[in-house]
Amino acid sequence: MHKIIAAVALLLTFFFVWKSANAQGVFVTQGEDGRPIFSNQPQPGAREVTLPPLSVVPAAVTPAARTSPQRPQGASQTRSANPDTQPVVRTESIYDSLDILFPAHDSTVVTSTGVFEVQLDAFPSLFTESGDTFAVRINGRDAGRRFSTPQFAIPDDFWGGAPPPNHQEIRLDAAIVDANGQVLKRSKPVHFVLRRPVAR
Repeated sequence: MHKIIAAVALLLTFFFVWKSANAQGVFVTQGEDGRPIFSNQPQPGAREVTLPPLSVVPAAVTPAARTSPQRPQGASQTRSANPDTQPVVRTESIYDSLDILFPAHDSTVVTSTGVFEVQLDAFPSLFTESGDTFAVRINGRDAGRRFSTPQFAIPDDFWGGAPPPNHQEIRLDAAIVDANGQVLKRSKPVHFVLRRPVAR
């Protein structure tokens, strides 16, 4: 019963984060130094950026064997020495690339709560049928959850209930991991700055 209540509470949290992020919208303007500045408040000359709805799944707690009847080219299957056991499938080098598209490298993101969107680009696309998910680290700290689509938001609870300091420098790393938590592909990190809106 407690597990069901906890699961419902977690889903409600994700729903309200999604509603908040989509209700505010994201706008981009050009800074004085030529860098893009992202904000949830429209500014003169701002262009609205449309982001798809976010989708998240909880991080895997218990490691499980990875099995799938179909695999893309480049996957290898390793069978156990015991013929009575199920085959253990490991994905090796099926992902050619993983890039962080948003936030852009060396940019500024304006947020009052610490919530910001992330957009990734994997090739080939994420193989979710076998439990592959995206994982991200912020300044070396795991986001605490896994994401099943390349567009998602980092919610404000990542910061422990208080927004990050103004002009907080961020290093964002992304990876594709399998159901056992094994890293299959890493992205190059991006660096950007989280800035609070200017009071008017």
